[in-house]
Amino acid sequence: MVLDENTGKAYCRSARDCWDCMSCVKACPHGAIETRLPYQLGYYPAKLIPLVGSNKISWTVVDIHGNVERFTFKTRND
Repeated sequence: MVLDENTGKAYCRSARDCWDCMSCVKACPHGAIETRLPYQLGYYPAKLIPLVGSNKISWTVVDIHGNVERFTFKTRND
């Protein structure tokens, strides 16, 4: 990800650089990056939003009808 100096917005420098790992979404300290789900999983405006904690990650899933579900997973062993 790089920052466009004219707009102040981040963008993927090259599509081939993106592995769809969502590291940028998870690492953004301001929660400014959202993932749009591919059409195979749900059409626009479906989205997937992470909230990273110290030992867990919570995902908020919004489907194409606006229904919201949340899932939490441990990311570190105790």
